[in-house]
Amino acid sequence: MKTRSALSSLLVLLMISSIIAPAAHAQISSNEETKEKNSIFDHHTPIIDALSTELQWSFARERASLEHMGPEVEHIGWTIVTTNPKSLSKTIPSESVIPDAFLDDVYVIPEGFVDERELEALQRNGEIELYSPLYDFLQPVPMGVPNDPMIPDQWHLINTGQHNSVPGVDLNITGAWDRYNGSGVLIRVVDDGMDTTHEDLQATYDSTTSYDYCDNDPDPNPVEASDNHGTAVSGVAAGVGNNGIGIAGVAWGASHNHARFLCGGNSIPALSDFNQDIDIYHNSWGYGGAGFVGLGPSQTAMLESGVYDGRSSLGNIFTFSAGNEYTTDENVNQKGYQNSRYTIAIGAITYNGEQSWYSSIGAPVLVVGPSNGGPLGITTADRTGSVGYSTTNYTDDFGGTSSSGPKVAGLTALILEADPTLTWRDVQAILVHSSTPNDINHENWSVNGAGLPVSHYYGFGMVDATAAVNLAENWTHLGSEVNVSSPLYTPSVNIPSTASPLSFSHTVTDMVSIESVELYMDIDHEDPGDLIITLTSPSGYTSILADTNPADYGNMRYHKMVSMHHFDEISSGTWTVEVIDVNPTSSNGTVNDWQLVIHGTDADADGDGWSDEEENLCGSLLNDPNSTPLDSDNDGTCDAMDDDIDGDTWSNVSELICGTDPYNPLSIPSADTDSDGMCDDIDMDDDGDGVEDNMDAFPLDDQAWQDTDGDGKADETYKPVCCNFQTDDFEDPNLNSTFQWDLGTGTPWYNQNLTSNSGSYSLRSGSISDSSMSSISLVIATEGAAGSFAFKVDSESNYDFLEFYIDGTQVESWSGDIDWTNHSFMLTQGTHTLRWTYNKDVTVSNGLDAAWIDDIVLPTSLYMTNPEITDFGTYRDHDDDNDGVLDDSDHFPLDDTESSDWDGDGLGDNSDYDDDNDGWIDIIESQCGTDPMNNTSIPSDFDQDSVCDVIDPDDDNDGYPDTEDSFPFNSTEWVDTDSDGIGNNLDLDDDNDGFNDTADAFPLNPAEWDDLDGDGIGSNEDSDDDGDGVLDLNDAFPDNPLETTDTDSDGIGDNADSDDDDDGVLDDEDAFPLDPSETLDTDSDGLGNNADSDDDGDGVQDSQDAFPLDSLETIDTDSDGVGDNSDSDDDGDGVPDEQDAFPKSPAESIDTDGDGLGNNADTDDDGDGTLDDDDAFPLNSNESSDFDLDGIGDNADTDDDGDGTLDDDDAFPLNSN
Repeated sequence: MKTRSALSSLLVLLMISSIIAPAAHAQISSNEETKEKNSIFDHHTPIIDALSTELQWSFARERASLEHMGPEVEHIGWTIVTTNPKSLSKTIPSESVIPDAFLDDVYVIPEGFVDERELEALQRNGEIELYSPLYDFLQPVPMGVPNDPMIPDQWHLINTGQHNSVPGVDLNITGAWDRYNGSGVLIRVVDDGMDTTHEDLQATYDSTTSYDYCDNDPDPNPVEASDNHGTAVSGVAAGVGNNGIGIAGVAWGASHNHARFLCGGNSIPALSDFNQDIDIYHNSWGYGGAGFVGLGPSQTAMLESGVYDGRSSLGNIFTFSAGNEYTTDENVNQKGYQNSRYTIAIGAITYNGEQSWYSSIGAPVLVVGPSNGGPLGITTADRTGSVGYSTTNYTDDFGGTSSSGPKVAGLTALILEADPTLTWRDVQAILVHSSTPNDINHENWSVNGAGLPVSHYYGFGMVDATAAVNLAENWTHLGSEVNVSSPLYTPSVNIPSTASPLSFSHTVTDMVSIESVELYMDIDHEDPGDLIITLTSPSGYTSILADTNPADYGNMRYHKMVSMHHFDEISSGTWTVEVIDVNPTSSNGTVNDWQLVIHGTDADADGDGWSDEEENLCGSLLNDPNSTPLDSDNDGTCDAMDDDIDGDTWSNVSELICGTDPYNPLSIPSADTDSDGMCDDIDMDDDGDGVEDNMDAFPLDDQAWQDTDGDGKADETYKPVCCNFQTDDFEDPNLNSTFQWDLGTGTPWYNQNLTSNSGSYSLRSGSISDSSMSSISLVIATEGAAGSFAFKVDSESNYDFLEFYIDGTQVESWSGDIDWTNHSFMLTQGTHTLRWTYNKDVTVSNGLDAAWIDDIVLPTSLYMTNPEITDFGTYRDHDDDNDGVLDDSDHFPLDDTESSDWDGDGLGDNSDYDDDNDGWIDIIESQCGTDPMNNTSIPSDFDQDSVCDVIDPDDDNDGYPDTEDSFPFNSTEWVDTDSDGIGNNLDLDDDNDGFNDTADAFPLNPAEWDDLDGDGIGSNEDSDDDGDGVLDLNDAFPDNPLETTDTDSDGIGDNADSDDDDDGVLDDEDAFPLDPSETLDTDSDGLGNNADSDDDGDGVQDSQDAFPLDSLETIDTDSDGVGDNSDSDDDGDGVPDEQDAFPKSPAESIDTDGDGLGNNADTDDDGDGTLDDDDAFPLNSNESSDFDLDGIGDNADTDDDGDGTLDDDDAFPLNSN
């Protein structure tokens, strides 16, 4: 065998189909040939024998691996069982002898400190009880309404049909969230790294209980680029909710910590540290592709410690994703952690409620949750920034059972918040009883012995959060755990080489209400992937514990398998184990040992053979073996619950009503005419003919019930009896000779003669490849009775099936090698679709790989019975109504007022108003002249108004009496104005005036055809054709209502002409648009400028007006072209008028003395009486002389002579000397 190194493991997944019906058995019962022994080991092992059964087999498997793996397989150390560890320290350093964390008297020695020969000698000498190797070839790998804005993308929480998903395929979370969010519960996610600073994880992250078991430090943040898985898993389970950011986890109020270990870390501390603080350990990882994996003793002991000691002895909850290996046919029972009864294995379904293509299956699967597998993935947290699965802080395509598992972990937190006192077993039971079957048409659904729907694909169904917390709020805690073990059987028998089952059985007398069942088997087989192993309970439900697998999956030495699917069944009775080698020619195998262990609660506390539930219902004492329910007829149902206490087949109620003793089986009601279990005294229909006695003339005769004429003879009323049957034996080459078949799509079934149930021919399925199907169906109306068909199958057992459906629901399926067999089935009255499908799985073909059907028999109709004398002796009456007409000739044998019905309409001729049923009342036919008793003699009725033409005043029903209708038999015409034989509706020119009606304003008046002004008067007669108010005689444009005048006679009407008077000035600019001699009227006085003598109307004649067209100006003094009113210097002398004393005189501008004489002409400008020529100051009237010529007039000068002496002091003020 090749050396096995670290095997990569995918996300665990499983396969399985349905149950085998073997033709032959190699049976070994528990009390016959099978040997028993007290210990699984051949030598004395008291320490191991005192441990749990699971631990004993775990040690045995680890020990057997030494033999199976061989010396070339590297191991990492040794497990030693001994009460005397000092015997090891003689040659081994004491610090290298490490006590197991969970098992007393068990030690681990790392590789390199001891030789196997030394350990063998120590065991042989009794100094140690057992040694076994430790291997490291199994490396775990990942399994692949708050206000948070991304909740609409989280369809797994609230599925309203977004993104074309199926509404309702979700966790049904909102009702649970109304009360719980996981607050107070701590979840550990055991995975690769987690981004502890993520915006949707940080707030509820507990760093004090987190750890990195790869780098041995308290920081579990991602280290490797691939450390993305843990962040996504944590977001699904416990992403922070109601924070207005991103996503919400299922338990968005729960605390969470993280264990980074998917990098070479040890699973034992990751799953056990802080087990008093941590409530839930979630694991989205497994050992995919590793074969038949078993847990080592330390791992098993760790789980046992967790569930029995953890969480204050209520037990830690271990949730595990079931795995993603469906396509490689791995069963969950091959996985060490997932197939432990201490863990919860969780499968995956898609957005439409069907199995995700990868989701592993098997009997350990407890429930399923939503994940990817179709177009939609799961939206959850992703590592912050561009690292991770996406370039944002979130991903929307997370999937695998890696994402369905944490949903159940989160739901468990809601359950524990609802009741923190629940044990680990209570949580499993609540999940079982609150989950809902999904994909209900899947063939693997069954019902276990407790009435619970269960499937190897889906466990007990899709989890329902609201139902789960509702159940938790009112949950009655499970009683103490009871464990019932069979002996250790040691058959040491070969597995048959005929592909027939090797069977073992064990009878359990204890009454345990089952929670889980474990089957331990030690099988030597070169290729255990060829084996199918099933376990059938006393109730008949079968768990498939191992299934065929094409890969090489090592050995099944001391292998444990578990089934959670017998939940709530009662253990008492015979359990059967079957082992089948589907490929016995390629390898041989032996079953060496096996043992069955059942876990649950005591269903019969006092051991009196009555379960506690039965004793509760029956009123006896639960803890008193002498207090048992009364069961008069010994049928196993106590009298208090028995509908037939004395077992005489008559119900207690019926016996009481009928007056017999319900406690005496010999006291039976005397009369029950129809044998329906109801005596005639209380039976409303004694003879069972469907007619109640009070309406039945013959209440004790089921073949007679009516006597219309009261003559004591039964009416000749026929009774339908089931059934006429039709058979299709396919002997006719025309496939549709009997039934109409639908070949559907794909490869069709076909008629062939190589094999048949009878005759020469049968119908064979089409030749198809893997993952395909061939179907044929028919739609047919049947009566309520049994149908049947024969079938034959030659296929890969448990994988390729012939399936039979009625109205879309699968009724039965068959696989393997089954020769011609008849199958019967019940049909209700009505129309049904029957379908046969041959369905192949993804791989492998066996035999002829086909199915055949033949001799299909269906109840297609009733037949009538009417005996002359009934079995009861009643005679048949041949004239039931005594009207003198025999029933055979009487259309109304029960009505003495009628006997004939000429038209067969069910109404007798005496009361029928239309005897020949031609639709014409007999009286009307007489009026119309036709025969009322002849349905071929029908009145003429052109307009079909049920009034014949003879009496109809309007034959064509066009609303015009025939007397006024030019076309009385033409409903579309009634008038012909021009009498041309063509009705007006069809005639294009009704008045024949040469103008089509569509262009004729007067289509019925040949004298008129035009009405330009639409006044109802034709143009030929109208004096004002265009209706513009101007008579045509005075209208320059009589046909144009927009024009009447043409002033300039240019042919353009004034309204349209832009220059009416044609004077070259447009009307818009012409003051006189109709006067060619005038265009302007400057002063708007109505007189054109050409005729006006004062154009600007300023009162100054144009001939005297310097500005004749400007009413504001008339004078221009300085002739500068600017009128004086506007000119600031009228006289143009350069002095503005405002400063010019003479604004109209250019020769003057100043008048200093204001005497009206300009300074230029004035000789005394300042008017001081001194002429300017003599005046030293000619412009200053106060001064005229300046004696000293100092520029200051003498009047103002204080020193006139400038001698320096003031005038007042100067005797000679004018003499400077």
